[in-house]
Amino acid sequence: MYSTGQDARDGEDLVMAQQWLQSEWRNPLQDEHLKRVQGDQGQQGPGDGGAARQAMAHSGVAASGFDELPLDVAGRVFELLPPSDIKMARLVSRAWMREVSRSAQVCRPAVSKLKKTQALFPALTRLDMCKAHGVTAEHLPQLARMVRLEWLSLKRCRAVTDGSLAGLAPLTRLTHLSLARCFKVTDAGVEIVVAALPQLESLNLKALYRLSDAGVAACARLPHLTALNLTSCRKVTDAAMGSLAAGAPCLRDLKITDCFLIGDAGLTAATALTALTSLQARLGHQQHAARSDAGWRSLLPCLSCLVRLALSCRGPEEHAGAITDATLTAIAGLTALQELRIDQAYAATDAGVAALAALRRLTSLQLHETRRLTDGGLEALGALGRLQRMVLADQGQLSDRGIAAAGTRLPLLRRLALRQCSGITGVCASVFAGLEDLEVTSCPAVTDDSIAVLAGAAGGRLRSLALDGCPAVSDAVLPQLAAALPRLQALSLSECQGLRCEALTALAPLGALSRLDLSLCKHLSDEPTMASLAGLEALEVVNVSMCPKLTDAGLEVLAANMPPRLRHVTVAGCEYVTKQGAAELQGALPAHPGGALQRLVEFNHQSPTLKELLLR
Repeated sequence: MYSTGQDARDGEDLVMAQQWLQSEWRNPLQDEHLKRVQGDQGQQGPGDGGAARQAMAHSGVAASGFDELPLDVAGRVFELLPPSDIKMARLVSRAWMREVSRSAQVCRPAVSKLKKTQALFPALTRLDMCKAHGVTAEHLPQLARMVRLEWLSLKRCRAVTDGSLAGLAPLTRLTHLSLARCFKVTDAGVEIVVAALPQLESLNLKALYRLSDAGVAACARLPHLTALNLTSCRKVTDAAMGSLAAGAPCLRDLKITDCFLIGDAGLTAATALTALTSLQARLGHQQHAARSDAGWRSLLPCLSCLVRLALSCRGPEEHAGAITDATLTAIAGLTALQELRIDQAYAATDAGVAALAALRRLTSLQLHETRRLTDGGLEALGALGRLQRMVLADQGQLSDRGIAAAGTRLPLLRRLALRQCSGITGVCASVFAGLEDLEVTSCPAVTDDSIAVLAGAAGGRLRSLALDGCPAVSDAVLPQLAAALPRLQALSLSECQGLRCEALTALAPLGALSRLDLSLCKHLSDEPTMASLAGLEALEVVNVSMCPKLTDAGLEVLAANMPPRLRHVTVAGCEYVTKQGAAELQGALPAHPGGALQRLVEFNHQSPTLKELLLR
């Protein structure tokens, strides 16, 4: 098989093979002709090389193109395919079926076909059973026969119980296991997993609400444990951190977000986890957990290997003093840090933020609700010469001057997000020249003129633009965006109430636009809105959720003027869209060239809240 130690020629072959698969094999015409030819020849079924080759000839794809690749490169390409493409690749020819079955390492099968998976894919090393609600204790022994499995996800398999986990014992090569949101699993189930799979290196126990300190203590007995996810395990306390410190000194990745019962004592106990390279500790306020900046000041200096760090103390401002200038100064001593996120540091000031300028290796910085931060503190961050991504959220005291002073000194900055920054107008063109991803959301001072300036400054490099919730942005700016951003691939105009449906035709020159978000735009109506989408030939995903004027008639217009690549439409919370209308549009969606399941996301009258929708 292909390995990174081979010469540059093989590397070029791999790149060539991947490009060929994307540009030629995943041609929509090939899928269409393949189905047509198989139908004409009496449903010959998968594995019929003649039908496949004839279909490929009709679509302009040379059947011999893939055969000319070296075997190791061909196998490596199949290893990289997602499950949806693996399914289609096996239908092309007998040779492809044999090679895919031998090489494929990732699979997401249906529960009903679990028995066939081992026979079809003998080299399978990764199995994703996420959301397979039909998985029960009877199915786990079938999984256990896949003895080469190294990675297994049972996320949201809610029928999995403590006793059924004993059936995984034969998987002696399994090193990564996810039981996230398996709500029936308790401490006893974790004990069984630890006894049956002592070789585990990574264990995801996210949102196991019945897990307590005893279950975490069991995890600490895994001798090779390097990654543990305890997010939203709300019964876990300081004692669990002591168990990990004593029993898992090699732990490198730890997530304890929303473990509200962990306080200063637990953070102090974690000082023994000196091998940590990634820590997510976005903790909320809880009256039973004593937490101040003392816990962070004792823990952080001991974690000199940290590369990724996320800290938060969620809760009312009067209780969220755990992140202070002293905390940020301690973070500044973590010289290996590359990614940093700070939430709700209400007590931190410019002095603490300026101390972060010592993190010269930092490539990603997110500051959420650091409400005392001003332009002076932000300007000091201009010393972070390697910074590629910056997120500033809910920073009411920042202005364009601060953004310009810091941004002009960040030559590698490619992604910038300004959220709920009331003092930002967007007129700081020098910052946007090198950006590829720009988000200016819920900034009330941003206007059409400022958006036109930043679009002109960004030029052809910008790939993604989000202007959600900017009330002063109207449809007058759309022609200027289309002219200034020819390579734009994703555009979000959610909750832009000044947007009118007739103006959407101005987006037609955006030939590369594949994702469009028009959710919560109250003035968008049926025919003008949906008909305007037909001119966006590259459009693949569109979101028109919570548009109150949209009805079934609009979906009919979209079905009649369907963009050729459209595969996903979201109509969540559209009051006048019925289930029947959604189903008809579902049937009109074209087949995806890679064979991926096409679906229309339709929440309708039982739609979730906006926050839940965004999380999905």
